[in-house]
Formats: sequence, structure tokens, C-alpha cells
Amino acid sequence: PTNLVMFYLLGVLWVAVRYGRGPAALSAVLSVALFDFFFVQPYFSFAVSDVQYLITFAVMLIVGLVAGQLVASQRQSAAQARQREAHTRTLYEMARELGLTAEEKEALLAASVLHDIGKLAVPEHIISKPGRLTPEEFEKMKIHTIVGAEIVESVGFPYPVSPMVRGHREHWDGSGYPDRLRGDTIPLGARILAAVDALDSLASPRDYRPARPLKDALTYVVSESGRRFDPTVVSALSTHIDDLEKQVQAL
Repeated sequence: PTNLVMFYLLGVLWVAVRYGRGPAALSAVLSVALFDFFFVQPYFSFAVSDVQYLITFAVMLIVGLVAGQLVASQRQSAAQARQREAHTRTLYEMARELGLTAEEKEALLAASVLHDIGKLAVPEHIISKPGRLTPEEFEKMKIHTIVGAEIVESVGFPYPVSPMVRGHREHWDGSGYPDRLRGDTIPLGARILAAVDALDSLASPRDYRPARPLKDALTYVVSESGRRFDPTVVSALSTHIDDLEKQVQAL
């Protein structure tokens, strides 16, 4: 299908241009593709005879080439990749507890992998900048939610991935972007993704700062409850923090 060819060529081109043909490119591709295959795929409840679901999964693997941008640019170690797996398990459990349908849970898992794909449209110096972005740079960064949603929409997923990708930077109080949605008008999947993604980001090291301990990261998320994050989602996340910490320590 045309979509598969398009995303395959896009992924190969991006990795080739961004990382060359060396170990960094190979690591980016293999890390994300293996993560998709061994961790994300088992949660999908599709039937082998359902061609649309098989195409969707194939597209996820192909888009994994593009998602390799994040893996390599942040120099994720194997331990960090496993930590992200633990966070994704928590995301799935929260989705179940908060009443997402089976279709919405599958959409959320796809969005958790693809939500930053729109950063392809953002200049590299902005993505990797260690300090605070200027207002002009921030405006350019904000387009990644719109571009990402458009890319995902063009794939034709059989469940609502695009609204979650578009909405994962919206804030509970309406101060987020791109549409300044507030409260329950933000898709629940996007609200869950926003909180778990923030926790994961703070608990992961960056070139310009060390990782925060999980409970310190949670303290920040809790402090933003009612402003940036849905209080119900934050409460659900808080109940999982001890189990999540045990999973991470066991890695």
C-alpha cells in the first residue's frame, strides 16, 4: 500500500540523513523496532486475518525508523529503554483502570510510541537545545503536535491515534497547545499520555541534566495537578509509583 511505501522511505531517509550509516543509525533502528515488536505488539488484540490491523502494525515498525531520532539523540542505554517499557506498562494499566475501551487502549499504546513524530518538522538545534527556548523557538516547537497528528492521520489507523497525538500537549486548565483545550474536552488518552510522558522524561537523563528519582519526578507531576495535568489521571499515576519504582529497580 502507498502509505507503507511512503513511511518506509521517510524512515530510511531520515535515519540516513540524521545518523549516517554507522552504529548510531543501526542502534536507533533496531532499538525502536525491537521495542515495538516485543513489547507493544503483544498488547494489540488483532486477528491475523484482519489485514487492516496487520498493515497498522507494519506501519508502526516502519515509523519506528523515524522514532529512532529520539532513541539516538538522547543516547538511551538499554536500561533506559527498559525503564520506558515499565512506564508503558503503567500507561496501559492506567488506561484500563480509567475506563478506556479496547480500541482506545490500542490507540494510546500507538500514540505513546508516535506522539513526538512531528518533531521531524522542528529544527534539530531547537530539539536538542539544553536551555529554555526563546518565544520564537517555542512557536516552532509547538507545530510538532499538529504535524504529528497529520502524519498519523494519513496512515489510517483503525482506532483514534491522531487526537491523542494532537492533544498530548494540551493542559487541563486550557493553557496548553495547539488548540487550548481544557478539562474533559482533551481526549482522555491524551491526558494519560501527558502525565506518564512527563514522568518518563523527568526520570530519564539528558545531556544537560541528570535523571530525577522517580518519586521526585512524581512530585513535580503532582504539583501540576489541576493546572497542566488531569487530577484524576495524576491520582491514578500516584497509586502506581511504588510498583513502577520496583519494576525499574529490578531492571
